[in-house]
Amino acid sequence: MKVHIGIDVDTGLIVAFKITEGKANDSPPLRSLLRQVGRIGKLLGDMAYSARWIFEEVKMKGGLPFIPFKKNATGRSKGCKIWRDMFLVFTNEPERFKEEYHPRSLVEATFSTLKRCWGEDLTSRKGWLCRKEAIVKVIAFNLQRVAYLDRAKELGIPLWQTLELPKLAVC
Repeated sequence: MKVHIGIDVDTGLIVAFKITEGKANDSPPLRSLLRQVGRIGKLLGDMAYSARWIFEEVKMKGGLPFIPFKKNATGRSKGCKIWRDMFLVFTNEPERFKEEYHPRSLVEATFSTLKRCWGEDLTSRKGWLCRKEAIVKVIAFNLQRVAYLDRAKELGIPLWQTLELPKLAVC
């Protein structure tokens, strides 16, 4: 089994998920993830999501797709204006693209937490039980996250804080 997730970058909560067979391609479940949420500001995904139909789906949800382009990709729109626009940002404004794309690491951190806290493997033998087990892990993650968010708010701790890096003088 494979869990595909969409997270809210501001809270770290899993707001959409889909469970597929382990060898399933990453991009088709995105339609299901997008159906589970309303409008979005941005979609941050890895190269597996670099397809014109995905860029169009994200645009229809009101978002901008910050997805790295494959090496052989071209800026030709083929009827997909958002593809061309984002290709220009990717190629002409790499620093802006990297800055916008950086929060995608939160997805990797979420998967790491899921595996660390509730184990990498599903122990059930039957497919439908494996699905239920994966769903329970997602719910447990969100419950833990909500408790963390509540406690952080109670203590006045900001969720995300930009730290000023020390300046070094080199002789």
